[in-house]
Amino acid sequence: MNLLLVDDEVAMVQIMKEAVDWKRQGIKELYTAHNADEAKDILESTKIDILVCDIEMPGESGLELIKWMEDIYPEIISIILTGARIPLAMLLTHAGMGLNGIWWALSLTSIVKGIIFTLTFRQTSRTKLN
Repeated sequence: MNLLLVDDEVAMVQIMKEAVDWKRQGIKELYTAHNADEAKDILESTKIDILVCDIEMPGESGLELIKWMEDIYPEIISIILTGARIPLAMLLTHAGMGLNGIWWALSLTSIVKGIIFTLTFRQTSRTKLN
């Protein structure tokens, strides 16, 4: 599995990159981008399985990036980070932007748990199909 972290805040990307033993979590390669254009370049040149993206970035937002990605790469699992309050996040879930749910609280451990859950679900689904 390859993971792409996208956030315009360099410090946040660095924290997420270094605070987790991604290899131990089943991530073979970890890629980072600081805006939607950089993310698109990586998505177009590399097989990405999971995208973790900030919702608010200068220029193209995380929502716009995910909408673009869903049209071209629907197999990529997207996880979006937002500081929005729960009612706004719930509205965004139903806005037709490719979002499948929200987290009630966000911490680095919840991001890792979400990624591990996704990897486990995907592996279990493949095993049952075979």
